[in-house]
Amino acid sequence: MRARLFVGFVVLAAVSVPIQAGGVGQRGTATVTIAAAGDIARANAPGTPQQQTAALITGTIQPSKVLALGDTQYEHGEYTQYTKSYDPSWGAFKSITAPVVGNHEYETAGADGYFRYFATQLAQYQSSASDPTNGAYSFDIGAWHVVGLNSNCAVISCSAQINWLKQDLQADSHLCELVMYHHAGRKSLAKAANAQGVDLILAGHKHTYERWDRVFGLNVRQFTVGTGGKSAGTPSSSADAGVQAYGVLRLDLSGSGYTWSFLDVARRVRDSGSGSCHS
Repeated sequence: MRARLFVGFVVLAAVSVPIQAGGVGQRGTATVTIAAAGDIARANAPGTPQQQTAALITGTIQPSKVLALGDTQYEHGEYTQYTKSYDPSWGAFKSITAPVVGNHEYETAGADGYFRYFATQLAQYQSSASDPTNGAYSFDIGAWHVVGLNSNCAVISCSAQINWLKQDLQADSHLCELVMYHHAGRKSLAKAANAQGVDLILAGHKHTYERWDRVFGLNVRQFTVGTGGKSAGTPSSSADAGVQAYGVLRLDLSGSGYTWSFLDVARRVRDSGSGSCHS
C-alpha cells in the first residue's frame, strides 16, 4: 500500500479534435491506449448506437485494449443474444476485449451467456475470471496494472471480491493501477480500491457519462461510462463532469499518468483532461 497524492488537470470541450496515436510516455514507457464503455448491446439485433460506438473504437480510437464494463448484452445476457447483437458490432474487437460481468448477464442462470461468449478472453487470466461465483481477474498493460471485479453483490460475495482485490494489489508493484467493475454506485468496492491506492475506477450501470474526481469523497477518480449503446440517460448534477450521449472513453496510459477523453458518436470530445498516478 502506498500513500497517495492526487494531481490532475481537466479540460472541457465539445469540438472535434484530432486523435493522436499512442506514443512514448514518461519514464521511457510506451503509452498505451484503451477504450471503455458498458451497457452496450440491445436485444435481438444491433442497435444503431452500439454500432456507432463500435465504429468509434475501430475507426477513431484504435486501442490496444477494450474494457467492456458490464451489461454487455440486453435484456438477459443469453448466449444466443450475444451472437445476434453484441457480436456483429462490438465482436469486431472481441480478441482485445477485457470484460466484467453486469447484472443483466445474471438474468441468465450463472451468467452463462457472458461466461460462454467471453470464454476465450477470460481464459487468458486467473481461473477466477471464468468462475460464475467469482469473476475477478487482473492483468498488466503497458506500465499499468488493471483489476476487473464482479460487483453483483446479490449474487456473489463482494467481501470476497474485496479480499481478492486487496491480495492482488498488495502483491503488485506498479505505480499506476486501475480497477473496473459494473455498478458505479458500489461504495464498498470504491473504498477498498481507494484504501489500496488505486488511481482510477471505471464503471457502468448508469446509462450516462460521469466523471467523479473524488468519488464518494475518496482520493480516487471514477469514470462512469454506461454509454455503449443501450440508452442515453441524464448524468448527476453533482458529478464533476456529465454528458448525456452515447460514446466511448479513451484513456492514454503512460508510465506515470494518464489522459482521458470522452468521445460521443459524432466524434466530438465532450470531456478531457489528464492526471498523474499517485506516488
